[in-house]
Amino acid sequence: MSLRKQLILIMLLLVALTTSLHSLISGNYIDKYFTGFVQRQYDQQVKKISAYALSVLDNPNINLESAAVDLSRYIEDPVTHIAIISPSGETLLRAEIQTNNGMMHGKMMGRRFQVQQDEYLLKENEQVVGTLVVQRNATIQNSESVFLFKEALMLGSVISGGIILVFAIGMVLWLSRKMTKDLNQTAAFASALQSSDKEVPDMGFTSKISEINAIQMSLKDLAVKLKLQQQIQKEKADQLTHEARTPLTLLKTHVEGVMDGVIDMDQSRLESCLHQIDALTQVLGNISNVVSVEDETAQAHPVPFDLSQDLKKIVKGMRMILHQKSIDLQMDFPGELNLTSDPVLVSQILYNLLTNASKFTPQGGKIMISASKMVSPLRPLTGVQSSVTPLTSAQSPEILRISVCDSGPGIPPEQFELIFNAYYRSPEVRQIPGEGLGLYI
Repeated sequence: MSLRKQLILIMLLLVALTTSLHSLISGNYIDKYFTGFVQRQYDQQVKKISAYALSVLDNPNINLESAAVDLSRYIEDPVTHIAIISPSGETLLRAEIQTNNGMMHGKMMGRRFQVQQDEYLLKENEQVVGTLVVQRNATIQNSESVFLFKEALMLGSVISGGIILVFAIGMVLWLSRKMTKDLNQTAAFASALQSSDKEVPDMGFTSKISEINAIQMSLKDLAVKLKLQQQIQKEKADQLTHEARTPLTLLKTHVEGVMDGVIDMDQSRLESCLHQIDALTQVLGNISNVVSVEDETAQAHPVPFDLSQDLKKIVKGMRMILHQKSIDLQMDFPGELNLTSDPVLVSQILYNLLTNASKFTPQGGKIMISASKMVSPLRPLTGVQSSVTPLTSAQSPEILRISVCDSGPGIPPEQFELIFNAYYRSPEVRQIPGEGLGLYI
């Protein structure tokens, strides 16, 4: 059963139960107090009849026909019959309504009621002067007035209950429609979120019901996290593709050069190809990082090594690409560049810088690689995570500065803060193929 039907059923049961309890409790209280009121009215009525009967008995010359008419005026519900009897047992006056076999016919609704006869001794100066006989309904509660009152009370309860029921149904329909609408939209968003394999959709609405709103906020937060994870995974996949393309391109260039007879595959060339294979193996080893998005930043694993040897291998591997564009590559650095860092990450940086330079350097251009040692306090770079323990300025650490310059179009100063963003490419060079990941990586 749907939530809307359950709400409607529960509300109808509550309204029916509430109306019934209200009618029962209020009816009992009202009946109790109204019955007492009717009893007091009857006692007052008997006193008035008794006073009139004494006046009749005290006046022997009274016109009995006129007195009978006056006595009949005291015939009011619940009284049905009045008789004034003398001490000798003679009925002096009688007033009654039509009866049939001891059953009274209701004047208004034709209902039948059991009757009862009460006798009251009429005394004057402590002497009995006559008897008053009053016939009435068997119980005061069964009088015509009480019956009509209860009937009106019941009718009022039914009408008020009906009005409440109609109002409650309207409120339930409105509330259930609102709740089910918000829940259906939330469920649709959750379903789209679950089945989305390209882009996480936007919810575009917010429920005013706090519990549903809490669910929606959780789903929105999940959607944001999924978007972020998708973006991170895309960036990681693009990075791996970019990193794998460089060694593959270099290997392809060497193979094509050998096939075309342009170069000889000597020991040095083989070592350069082996170096590219190692770099490609390193890239393939990071494929698992595409699946995991917990850590967005590559962790450095520093070891002592000679950067000059790796730099020479990189340059040697790129010679064929540079030769095709007649680019003059010049190097200016000492014979040895011993440092403690992550050789894989440093080689990756140099690969990206050199391939970036060769891509944007025009035909017959120039690229210069220079390296120099500097003594300066070590300042941590913003956004870089490393397991290397920073040195204090008192130790005056020796740092290595590597510069890659080219004769390409350059980068406008206003774009300096943008070039390290993923997928950003300067408008001036968008006609040159690329993904905008080299400097980002």
